[in-house]
Amino acid sequence: MSRAVHSQPEGEGVDMAAKLACLSRPASYPERPVRVEVLETHMSWVFLTDRFVYKMKKPVYLPPLDLTSLEKRHRNCLSELRLNRRLARGVYLGVLPLTLDGPRRLLIDGEGEAVEWLVRMRRLPAGLMLDARLHRGKLTADEVHRFMKPLLRFYARSAPAMAEPLAYQGKLAAGIDDVAAGLFEPGLAADADRVAAIQRALHAATGALGELLSARVMQGSIIEAHGDLRPEHVCLSHPPVMIDCLEFSYELRVQDVADELAFLSLECECLGADFVGDVIFAELERVLGDRPPPAVIHYYKAARAFLRARLCYWHLHEPQDAVMAQHWRERGSAYLARAEAYLARCSGVVGS
Repeated sequence: MSRAVHSQPEGEGVDMAAKLACLSRPASYPERPVRVEVLETHMSWVFLTDRFVYKMKKPVYLPPLDLTSLEKRHRNCLSELRLNRRLARGVYLGVLPLTLDGPRRLLIDGEGEAVEWLVRMRRLPAGLMLDARLHRGKLTADEVHRFMKPLLRFYARSAPAMAEPLAYQGKLAAGIDDVAAGLFEPGLAADADRVAAIQRALHAATGALGELLSARVMQGSIIEAHGDLRPEHVCLSHPPVMIDCLEFSYELRVQDVADELAFLSLECECLGADFVGDVIFAELERVLGDRPPPAVIHYYKAARAFLRARLCYWHLHEPQDAVMAQHWRERGSAYLARAEAYLARCSGVVGS
């Protein structure tokens, strides 16, 4: 996946500044909130009112994601709604148009021409997000058991999405090379020799673990998963929900359930909660009878840490001060160190 390239929207008569200004005003919303908080991500602008969240996609090109036209952004919004309702029913409420109902008059869900599309969500309590609980050191094993229940039900009813072991190993190998290529980009200040060594070690592990990875395919563990299961996407509400799945690429959502859970475990470890992974994989075995070999889990964590390092270093392409640039360098280097550590553990237990 390449870095985002911002594009001029195709054939649209209302500029983005006007849309942003409209959606930043409390009076624009039917529920008349007291205030609107505006957040910006790589791919969206997010508008938080007292009770709801409205997400507007940016006109970006980020292969395989192409949001450069209004029609493409509309399709992406519909995909986000449909896919996220799998694990967050009751949170994703609908897709609404931002309409032009008269000269320079923009309305949410008006009668005029749609000039943009918004995903409307119920706002979740910030204090119940898994990352917030981890930052406060308040997470309990019981809470992990609780959010694993709907996730494991989802896995249990998901059909296998890949049946060819060699194709799966090829997909993993291609992903490793894609990450490495991103880390080799000029100006990122990533240690090229270190990156190349991790790339080689991951490829060697892919080959050494071939039989174990093939077994994962043959037992039906490769499914269309959430795709981006991080602590900030897990809410410990009643019932727990998982939001912000990777909606723009079916291929990237096709993952081993052990890979997805290894990613969540990795991110919890980064927040000082090593115990979460033990609980997660114990529940996977207890409920679904699935016991991924330790070598496979370490391998997946190494590959995920390698990917997270790339995403950290890519922040160096963005305008920022020296303090933030150093923050991203240090964080990226820390993920590379985790990849090296997981690979060392993986090589010690191959065949276990």
